[in-house]
Amino acid sequence: MKEYLIDLKASAAFFGFSVVSFSEVDIVMKIVSFLLMSSFVLRRWYLMEQNKKE
Repeated sequence: MKEYLIDLKASAAFFGFSVVSFSEVDIVMKIVSFLLMSSFVLRRWYLMEQNKKE
């Protein structure tokens, strides 16, 4: 029974670390996609303004 509890604790710890790791990846991916889309939109606005001046 003692070995079973040790295995259960190890499995729970591994699952917990995996969930935390994947949630951090999700947050990072959201931030990166927001920054990429924002820079794309700002660049397009800049190019449109440059074309208006010419």
